[in-house]
Amino acid sequence: MMSEELTVYSARVEKKIGFVGALTALAEQFRIHRWHIGQLFIRDFSNSYQLTRFGVIWNYLLPVVPITVWVLLSGLRMFPSFNGVSSVVWVTMGVTLWFLFSGFLMLPITTVEAKIREGSKSDLPLIGFVIVGYAQLFFDTMVRLIATAGVFAFFQGVPDPAAIAVPLVVVAAFLFFAGIGLILAVFNLAYRDIAKVVAMVLQYGMLLSGIVFPITEVPVLSDFVAWNPFFVFVDSIRTLCVAGTLSHPAALAGFSASGLLIFLFACRFFYLSENRLKGFS
Repeated sequence: MMSEELTVYSARVEKKIGFVGALTALAEQFRIHRWHIGQLFIRDFSNSYQLTRFGVIWNYLLPVVPITVWVLLSGLRMFPSFNGVSSVVWVTMGVTLWFLFSGFLMLPITTVEAKIREGSKSDLPLIGFVIVGYAQLFFDTMVRLIATAGVFAFFQGVPDPAAIAVPLVVVAAFLFFAGIGLILAVFNLAYRDIAKVVAMVLQYGMLLSGIVFPITEVPVLSDFVAWNPFFVFVDSIRTLCVAGTLSHPAALAGFSASGLLIFLFACRFFYLSENRLKGFS
């Protein structure tokens, strides 16, 4: 009697997974595919400067260009001082943090949309492509951070000791914005308008979040600053570094707590939706 090879398809029980279980499952996916993720990062990093004369220098130069633009405008006194702090320092910090936090939000949306077809043909889960994108974002941020630190040291001096708490605020911002980004990334595959709407909102958001202008002095906007997560996270970090205080502690605590819940929900939602997402390829 001849034996035959059989392929058995079993029903998955992922729908029963909880919030922490989904987060653990995504972490396990990263652990299993970490080599592949690393190679994708190296590939994308290298592709960005291929066929150029200056090579890898572009990967360090381009992230700093936006900073130099705002430094130049501040140096030309295009912006007022912020509570006695040089506008060069205030604006440079704000722009650096804006690129980071808006990247937390927008990157999952654009990455899933761009990589869904490649992901459907690969064993790499979609979260792997998102992690590659975040790795590039953190690299660009570190380059900008070095430039920002130089500007701060030259115009302001040494940061307040309370700046040691800044990484905690950044983590809270990541949980909040990345969680929303993962949720919107799922819906964007069915309704591609979402990515365009978010990009458009962010264009206006930069001006309405106190990044380059002191909106706390604008009568109407000043009443709603505590409801703007971008403003709360950015301004908290700036005031920690300059004055050693938190400008909106209650709002920061609220966004931090809600960010944790949103992130846990987003991880479960993204994990359970992955098989259906590949159907949009």
